Amino acid sequence: MFVAFLIINLAIGIGYDACDVRKSKKDCGYPGISSLECMTTQCFMAGGGQLEKKTVHVTRKQGTKFGFVSGSSRESRYIFIQDLKEGALADHNARVGPEEQILPRDTILTVGGFSGQSMRKELGDVVKKNVTFEIARTKLPASLRWLARPVELGPSLAERLITSRGGKKWLDTFSRLGGLGFSMWYMSGYPITSLPLYYFGTAGFMSWWVSRCCHNSEVSEGTPHCYVGGTANFSVAMKRIQKRADTAMTAFKKDPRTYAMAYLWSPEFTYEKWLQ
Repeated sequence: MFVAFLIINLAIGIGYDACDVRKSKKDCGYPGISSLECMTTQCFMAGGGQLEKKTVHVTRKQGTKFGFVSGSSRESRYIFIQDLKEGALADHNARVGPEEQILPRDTILTVGGFSGQSMRKELGDVVKKNVTFEIARTKLPASLRWLARPVELGPSLAERLITSRGGKKWLDTFSRLGGLGFSMWYMSGYPITSLPLYYFGTAGFMSWWVSRCCHNSEVSEGTPHCYVGGTANFSVAMKRIQKRADTAMTAFKKDPRTYAMAYLWSPEFTYEKWLQ
C-alpha cells in the first residue's frame, strides 16, 4: 500500500508545476532573499497573521448587559473577548448567521465609534438598544481559534504560519493527501509507527512541494523574484495533472515507438518536455 501511495505522490509532484503562475505574480520576498528562504520560511510567513475587520450591529433589550469575559487589562486600548456568557451578545449570536456574530477570541476595536476608556463607558451603558461594534477577527480556522491572541500582543508564530498563503494551501493539500494516506495505512495492516513517518511524512513533504513559493533571480527589474507559487487549489491541480497525463497517454497510444524514441530515450528528455 505504501508503494502505491508513494507513486500517487510522485505523480502529483511531477505533474503539478508549483511555479506555473497563470496570473500576475505576487511578491512574497525582499531584495536579496535566498532561494532556500524564499521556498521555506518566507513563503509560509507572507500574509500570515492579518486580521479581518468587521462591523456588527447589535440590538438588545434595554437594561441587558452585553455579557462577555474580558481578556485585556483596563489600560488596554482594545478589549479581547476571552469568553461569552449570558447577555446581549449571546442573544444576538442566536439570532444571526455566522458572519454577523461576535465570537470568543475576537477583539473589540470600537463601540459606538468610541475607543479606549470611552469605549469602556459605552459598554457599561445598558440604556442604548442599538449598538455598533467594530471588531478584529483572526483568520484561523474555527477549530484553531484558541490560538488567537489580543491585538496588542500580535499574532503568534503558529497563527502566522497557519494563516499565510502557503500555510493555508499546505493545510488544504495535506488534509486530502494525509486523509488518503491514513486510509491506505489502515488497509495495509502496517504498525502505527509507519503512519507518521511514511504516510504523513510523505504527504507533508508533497504538500510543501506544491505549496511553496518560487524563486527566480534572472528576472527583469520590477518583476518579483520570490513569488507565490501556483494558485490552483488541490482539485484544480488534480484536473491539470489528469489532463496532462491523458494527453501524454493519447500521444503514446497513437505511436508508441515514436513517442518513446523522441522522449524517453532522448538525452534531451526532461519532465518539462513530457508535460508540454
